[in-house]
Amino acid sequence: MSARSEDAFVADLRRALDADLKRLPGHTLDGLALARRRALDAAGRRPLPARLFGLAGGAAGRLAAATGALAALGLAIGLWLHEPALPLPDSGLEDIAMLSGSEELDMLSELDFYEWLADARPTG
Repeated sequence: MSARSEDAFVADLRRALDADLKRLPGHTLDGLALARRRALDAAGRRPLPARLFGLAGGAAGRLAAATGALAALGLAIGLWLHEPALPLPDSGLEDIAMLSGSEELDMLSELDFYEWLADARPTG
């Protein structure tokens, strides 16, 4: 969307909202204006972090932040010191190392034996 079309869209939207606003009853407009003023006043009194995180200002906000930080620290230490109760499953890396090794496998060097074994199997 280009800047010109975006500006036109915003202007059209503002006109439509203003037209809807004019159709609202007076007592509804007064209530909305009062709620807006109260919200702006309340937002102006609290520090920015309290407004962002919904914390009460002053000592209660600092206490909540300190409690959260302490809980996070305790969780981090608990996870760091925790050792798993069960042994970890075998990863199979030993098998991969054996198969990818440069040494010739015994099975490949004794193929005649496996051919004889297949021929000696009773048919029947």
